[in-house]
Amino acid sequence: MTINKKTLLRIANEYGSPVYVYDAHKMEAQYKRLTAAFSNVNKLKINYAAKALTNISVLKFINKLGAGLDTHDWLVLGLNYLRKFLKLIFDFFEIR
Repeated sequence: MTINKKTLLRIANEYGSPVYVYDAHKMEAQYKRLTAAFSNVNKLKINYAAKALTNISVLKFINKLGAGLDTHDWLVLGLNYLRKFLKLIFDFFEIR
């Protein structure tokens, strides 16, 4: 699916507004671009900054691409919030 104005309007009409739309093809292309830029690094592990976006579907997708999850900054948000987050996704990710 191409994400253009017509597509976005159709999605908004179908699901209501506001609605968040993410381009999986673009995310995958950017991930591949990033890993290619560092292809000479042995044992490269890209970790996604979880605080940037916590949409579980996006996090699962990024994980399938091969990225890990950076939870370091979550400690700033408090351990309760971190515990809730880990409870939701523990089975899906390798937490560092």
